Amino acid sequence: MRNMLSDELGNYFDNYDIVFVDVPYIDNNNYKNRELEIKMTQYRYDCEDIIFRVTNKNYEEKQIYYSMGLLCLSSYLKKHIKEIKIGYVHYYLNYDEFDTFIGKTKVVAFSTMTVTMQLINILIKKAKDINPNITVILGGYHVSFYAKETLQNNPFVDFVILKEGEQALLALFEKRDIDYIEGIAYRNQDGDIRINEFVHYLNPEEIPSPDYSLIDKYLDKMNIQLSTMRGCIGRCNFCVNHNYWKFPRLREIHNIVEELQYLKSVLPRGTIIHIIDNIFTLNEIHLKNILKEMIRTNLLGYFFFECDTLCSCIDSKKVSLIKKIGVIKICLGIEDSDDSILDISNKKVKFSDNIKAAILIKKTAPDICVYAYWIIGLPGSTISSLKSNLYNMKALIEKGIIDIISPKVFIPYPGSVFYDDAAENGINELSKDWELYERREPPYPYKYKKISQNDLYLCLLEAFSICHSAYEKKFGGEIMQLWDYNEQNADEMWDIYDKDHIKKDYLKKRKSKLTDDEYHLVVRTWIVNSQGEILLSQRGQNKRGPLLWECTAGSAIAGETNIDTINREVLEELGIDLSDDTGIQIVNTRRDEHHDFYEVWLYKKDIALNEIHIDGVEVIDVKWVSLSTLEKMIANNELMPTLTEFPDLYRKYINKI
Repeated sequence: MRNMLSDELGNYFDNYDIVFVDVPYIDNNNYKNRELEIKMTQYRYDCEDIIFRVTNKNYEEKQIYYSMGLLCLSSYLKKHIKEIKIGYVHYYLNYDEFDTFIGKTKVVAFSTMTVTMQLINILIKKAKDINPNITVILGGYHVSFYAKETLQNNPFVDFVILKEGEQALLALFEKRDIDYIEGIAYRNQDGDIRINEFVHYLNPEEIPSPDYSLIDKYLDKMNIQLSTMRGCIGRCNFCVNHNYWKFPRLREIHNIVEELQYLKSVLPRGTIIHIIDNIFTLNEIHLKNILKEMIRTNLLGYFFFECDTLCSCIDSKKVSLIKKIGVIKICLGIEDSDDSILDISNKKVKFSDNIKAAILIKKTAPDICVYAYWIIGLPGSTISSLKSNLYNMKALIEKGIIDIISPKVFIPYPGSVFYDDAAENGINELSKDWELYERREPPYPYKYKKISQNDLYLCLLEAFSICHSAYEKKFGGEIMQLWDYNEQNADEMWDIYDKDHIKKDYLKKRKSKLTDDEYHLVVRTWIVNSQGEILLSQRGQNKRGPLLWECTAGSAIAGETNIDTINREVLEELGIDLSDDTGIQIVNTRRDEHHDFYEVWLYKKDIALNEIHIDGVEVIDVKWVSLSTLEKMIANNELMPTLTEFPDLYRKYINKI
């Protein structure tokens, strides 16, 4: 029996048996082209605004992700190995702990994507420098399809786990002979690379739930995910999912519900959960069982969900089911409007099939946002087809068939048919510079003979512009403008703070993009009277969340204190002077996802409604409501979703003011 993992290391360290290092891809918007940066920022504002308009639910896309695969591996190891010690480093949230963790473990494991490989290679070398005896294991999408080359190019990598990795990783820890472990690649005793290609896939009842204990302290900062199945029935030539996961396997319902119950215990009501199944609507019975158990366990209505599906796997019954489950956004892979290009991509559908599916969704559930993935420059594309795609994007939005379109330039990933058979599909000069494999601007990692990289890029820019204009035409109201934000609020600047709330020595324009260590101040004000009633104002027709009720809030302008901001915002919106009144602070927190320090203040003041002066545009009405009425309004979705925290705060602080 030969197992390098155990033979070489023995009991070298006592702290951890394995440390998982999570290096997810983060789109930090550091684009070289200023026009693209502005349009990408605009796109994100569009998405939030449109989803709110369609669903009446507050939608916020958090940019911090985690590897579901690593969390599942942790659960699987803990289930089968008594008292195993597992560490976790999220490189973007606690990278400063990397050195410490690496120095206290026997094994380090990374989950790879193509775009993160260059950084991971650097971290692997660093890990070996810190701890020469450490065993390095790589898994995930990229190395599963690039195992031989990975071992050839990086002498510090000890094992590559191919595709679904739970059983292979367990086998290594159980000290089985590596020559007979399925689904791994390694160097034998002679230094030759050996690949045990057969992968043992888990049965549905074996699929583990993620080990949230690894990331509990980060959950409020993260994009929360849920997997109810593994695998895909699709065979798209630009995708690697089928080659990676193979056949669909549905998780057991009680495991899914237990996972949701745990998330309910640690996350606030209204959290958006991303169902990462390739086809959430694959199986109607599966959906019915999820809904049934969510009702039984009092989960219904606590979370909102978004999911992916195929047009061939959607009908009115399934739409009704996912709406009841809480899905507010459904994503369709339209990809292209040219049927010949869809055929080359092996989509097995026509453009019209996607349109029929989108219409069916809007007819069955008008308040579900229909979101479309669109790939610019798939093999077979021409200048003419690119222009046709732009026309169809515009038409679909304006006609109300699709709510949001997400355009992206085609990238051939290792493991996809288009990568493996690149030359046969007109793809030339594939680069091994992995950082080029998640780009929206040139250089892209490949070239076509008849279409230039600049053609693809200009089409992308035009797609963003066309979609934004179509959104405004469709909704007939204001969509937040960023094309020239220097003109709007040009005289308003923000004080900028670091993570410790220490003011920096420079300002930034209001609504500017902030870096990871830049924050501004946001203050919200609740007013109650001596009868315990709460003052609410109604938003104008053309504002985000039209006609919903709220309380006053705003960002602090440069030079303002928190109290200055309260006085200015309340006076501007309601004509109420609070300068001689004293409030109490009931919330004071740093929100990393918003890049702000968020304060909520409670004031007690008696004022007649006829003494309140509103502009009739931004604010169109005001009223005093009891706490019970406020709670009913929240239940009826009449209040801005961000304000649902107030009833609990009211009970806690009302007697202190």
